[in-house]
Amino acid sequence: MATNTMSEPPAMPSSTFSLAMGLLTFTMTPLDRRLELGHSDYDSDDSYLAIHLDLVVSLSASLCLVFVAMLKSGIIAAEHPPDLHARRPRHRRSWSSLFYALLVCVWAAYNLHSFLRLRGFWGPSITDSDKRRVPSATRNPAYLIRATNGAVASENELCSKMGIGILQDGGNAVDAAVSTTLCIGVVNMFSSGIGGGGFMTVRVPPANASASSEVYAIDFRETAPALSNKTMYVDDPLSSRWGGLAVGVPGELRGLDEAHKRWGKLPWKRLVEPAAQLAAGWKVQNELARRIEMFAPLMLSHPDWKPIFAPDGHLLKAGEIIRRTNLSRTLSIIAKEGPDAFYKGPIADAIVRKVKETGGILSREDLENYHANVKHALQGTYRGRKIYTPHAPTSGPVLIHMLNLMEHYDDLIKEGRSTLNVHRFVEAMKFGFAARTRVGDPAFHDQMQRIHEIPTKEYAAEVVANITDSHSAVVDKDGMAVSLTSTVNLVFGSAVLDPVTGVILNDEMDDFSTPGTPNAFGLYPSPYNYPEPGKRPLSSTTPTILEHEDGSFLMAIGGSGGSRIFPAVFQTILNVDWGMDISAAIESGRLHDQLYPMLVDADDILPSSLLDGLREKGHNITVSDTNRVAAVIQAVFKPNATIYGNMFSIGLISLALALAPFVNAASPEWGQCGGIGWTGDTTCVAGTICTVQNPYYSQCLPSASAPSSTPTTSPTTVIPPPSSSPSGPSTTAVPPPSSTGFVKVSGQKFVLNGQTYPLIGANSYWVGLMGYSTAQMNQAFSDIAKTGATTVRTWGFNDVTSPNGIYYQLWQNGKATVNTGATGLQNFDNVVAAAKANGLRLIVALTNNWSDYGGMDVYVQQIAGSANHDLFYTNANVIAAYKSYINTFVSRYVNEPTILGWELANEPRCRGSTGTSTGTCTTQTITNWVSEISAYIKSIDSNHLVAIGDEGFFNEPGSPDYPYQGTEGIDFNANLNITTIDFGTAHLYPGSWGETSDPTGFGNKWITDHATSQKAANKPVILEEFGVTSDQVSTYTSWYNTIISTGLTGDLIWQAGSHFSTGDTPNDGYAVYPDSPAYAVETQHFAAVKARG
Repeated sequence: MATNTMSEPPAMPSSTFSLAMGLLTFTMTPLDRRLELGHSDYDSDDSYLAIHLDLVVSLSASLCLVFVAMLKSGIIAAEHPPDLHARRPRHRRSWSSLFYALLVCVWAAYNLHSFLRLRGFWGPSITDSDKRRVPSATRNPAYLIRATNGAVASENELCSKMGIGILQDGGNAVDAAVSTTLCIGVVNMFSSGIGGGGFMTVRVPPANASASSEVYAIDFRETAPALSNKTMYVDDPLSSRWGGLAVGVPGELRGLDEAHKRWGKLPWKRLVEPAAQLAAGWKVQNELARRIEMFAPLMLSHPDWKPIFAPDGHLLKAGEIIRRTNLSRTLSIIAKEGPDAFYKGPIADAIVRKVKETGGILSREDLENYHANVKHALQGTYRGRKIYTPHAPTSGPVLIHMLNLMEHYDDLIKEGRSTLNVHRFVEAMKFGFAARTRVGDPAFHDQMQRIHEIPTKEYAAEVVANITDSHSAVVDKDGMAVSLTSTVNLVFGSAVLDPVTGVILNDEMDDFSTPGTPNAFGLYPSPYNYPEPGKRPLSSTTPTILEHEDGSFLMAIGGSGGSRIFPAVFQTILNVDWGMDISAAIESGRLHDQLYPMLVDADDILPSSLLDGLREKGHNITVSDTNRVAAVIQAVFKPNATIYGNMFSIGLISLALALAPFVNAASPEWGQCGGIGWTGDTTCVAGTICTVQNPYYSQCLPSASAPSSTPTTSPTTVIPPPSSSPSGPSTTAVPPPSSTGFVKVSGQKFVLNGQTYPLIGANSYWVGLMGYSTAQMNQAFSDIAKTGATTVRTWGFNDVTSPNGIYYQLWQNGKATVNTGATGLQNFDNVVAAAKANGLRLIVALTNNWSDYGGMDVYVQQIAGSANHDLFYTNANVIAAYKSYINTFVSRYVNEPTILGWELANEPRCRGSTGTSTGTCTTQTITNWVSEISAYIKSIDSNHLVAIGDEGFFNEPGSPDYPYQGTEGIDFNANLNITTIDFGTAHLYPGSWGETSDPTGFGNKWITDHATSQKAANKPVILEEFGVTSDQVSTYTSWYNTIISTGLTGDLIWQAGSHFSTGDTPNDGYAVYPDSPAYAVETQHFAAVKARG
């Protein structure tokens, strides 16, 4: 599809525009340390700002939080002076902290009102605005603001004044946004600043009555430096939060500059100078004083921080003068020379030098090449109203998707907030979070159609069948709105302050996913969000603007609170639909469901009858104190000629995570073919393959041999900057991310991308053979991954003589046909995709010694017409047939890094299930066969490792122990020395081998002996099957300890188990389910293996 060329955005009307400043994620103190202010401070009827100048009426701090600066994902300040070297739980701090800022915000509003009143700014239009206290179940006073001309808000009194000054001087909404944002970065440097980045949505009102508004989104999110890689934080997750390695390329100045060049009115210098002058010295405010105290160790001891925050050897207190002299100088240079002064020249050199000194990888080229992306905002509709929100990597597409789902219920408005409707929106949240796992930086996304379809009506129509019954806002009379989020992430960002420029650097790299490490909210890492050079991390922000059906302004809304942001915005919009005013819509109790773990978190102010009704519908409800702060929503709402705003409100939802079924869809090309809870067809039309995208969504994608289809959703067009501006870096999308790499061996270790790969996990032979849906496959792998596992061993075979269910090879009249269809290799494609979606690698056995699922005996019977099992190793025709199957199967996955390695067979022996053989098979027979087949696999696939899959029997004739005697044709040490065998395997079943007197002791000896062989061959050896049916906890604990102490490379337990809604997975007495006691033992052991390196 051809890309449309967008025209230059229309010029701003000459009149002043309103400002709807979106959330600047802000971080506040814990509830137990909140400021004690009397409610009388807020009860006065005039404790708000409503001024009317010739062109602008702004309602400021009463709306609270024009830049509620940087709450970023709920990762907020410590409750006690932080230990910067210790991992700290982020979820406890994030929400309680926000309460404080809101108190400060109201205090700023009151004082700003007094200031303006004393100076004669209080105009006659006061009669057109009012503020009234409204009921609130929280400890925080809430107010509903009514105005007729416009509203503006800021978290900080100083910055509110600064924005108003810009408007008084003839500036417009964008101008005020620039100045206020820079001001917040000076005085609330713990949450925002030019060392960070964010997103902005700008509504340009129609130039005349017959025209339409235009809404744009500016992405000035930080990007990963050029030396970033996907596994850069695997060994040290904390390095994504503190220190130079946590620093992403700052984008704030490029974003503000882009908005100013397109829509600003006043000169750039006029917008920046006030912040530069303020940085030279101002009085410490209460919130900053608390932040300084919290970070006392950093402030008192670090030479970069102490001169600013503890200049006389003691921490600055509220009311004392603070000076950021070097930042003042830096801002003055930027005011005169423009944003290029930050990205090039001495300022850039100083920042790069400091980041590298603190362990980072930021380069001069990273700064010079940074650009902000400008696009028409993502547009959707909801019940006739238009919705505008930023594109990916924000969660804007997900918000529209959830609203699209609710639009399907004709009785939604009539029935109100009934149990059924609440159940529906909880389900919609689940589907939204499932869809969010597919969102990432579009420039690095290799399946953009997955993002494009999320906000479409068609996608919602497919999904809905499965639903069983620092933001601030300012709007003026012209209707221009700016919704803006800017952040440095954690409190004081990366804790890196450049003493030369005074800039505090972000730690936005922590917003990327780290393989194998869930984030602070328990969300599992998404492969679409791994760090890569130039990539922008996924964000939960949704600075959103809504319009009436006629195109006039309706609402500007956004919030802070990490992954709770877009669900809170979603519920607020629904509450307005149900007749609540904007304050009640925000103050109302909320529910939250985020897929993991399996619960719905509910505010305790919700009616018990509602919660009981939800429990009856199968929801696992957890009730939490409303006064915990989980998400903050700010909104300006204009349903008619009157503008309403919510003044002092904390949106209260909690971190709730629940596993939920995902969606239903059709199975044409691009249609859905699986996902948790999926009950539809798992087959795809010819030329496509059912591919797992996440545990809740699988899609029919064109196969490698089929021509690619063009997605029906048009790609987003990048809007060029004005022709008068200097040409910036190219905004052309970079190629999709490269392969994540293949696991290799280095001495006795497995390695991946140069780092040790801990091979730990479980067996799941059944995952691809029992006819399970892709959703169930995902649940199975998810259960395994939650233990910390990295690897799963499974079967890549099923030989049958009549087609039935899942099978990979059909034998008839001595001839074999590989099944490449939906019940064959396409099904195994789903297994691979499900493993990939859960961050797991696969070891795949290609045939079986035993008759289960066909195995060797089928080859011998069909080709040689014999029951002698050992002919599989010597008959030329049988060997040729097996090689043919290997060629077809292995070649299909040659370039798939999810495959860790191939195994020649499961437990090869001279005898099989029937016990029949020629009597001539010896250890040399199988060793020769191993040499031939392993060399053949290597000849067609050099990417993957090769192992035998044997039990690790030794060849020591005369030994009293059966597994050591060599009678089954296996010589472990001889086979381990074959050059085309990359690692050794051993199994351990004392009960089946006659070692019943002391099975635990025998197991420890078995492990020790194989560790000795490992060292002698200098190759990895894994205990890839082991099990007992009783005393699992004590036995496995002992064996695990021996694995650690002897240095055996890795282990895979037999076998994993899952509880599906349709019943449990196979259990031969060994299965370990998530609720089994041995499951916790596994988890502890896997952590120990990772710790040893």
